[in-house]
Amino acid sequence: ADNCGCFAVAPGGGAGGGVIVIYAGKSITTSGTGQISVAGGDGGSDGNCGYGNSGGGSGGSLYLVSPAISNSGQILATGGIQVVGSVGRIRLDYNSLTGTTNPAPGFTASAP
Repeated sequence: ADNCGCFAVAPGGGAGGGVIVIYAGKSITTSGTGQISVAGGDGGSDGNCGYGNSGGGSGGSLYLVSPAISNSGQILATGGIQVVGSVGRIRLDYNSLTGTTNPAPGFTASAP
């Protein structure tokens, strides 16, 4: 460690968001504080030591298939913070959708 207690190494980057696939025969619902998330992990901070912060992990992939999807909670594929990671991808196959996702779906189709 240097005089400030810092190490001459930038902290580690955030983990990627992973993959979630959900097929539901009737409905998928989130409400209140509920969430379905493939958000990327936050990058590390160097604590203002001058070595720089690390990148956040990229958001993952989320694929939801159901006749009805209702979201009043959170459906997320966002990137981590410090140095912001890129957003992931969301695909929704549905016949009825209530609510929004972050980011917006990159692809939608009718549910089987």
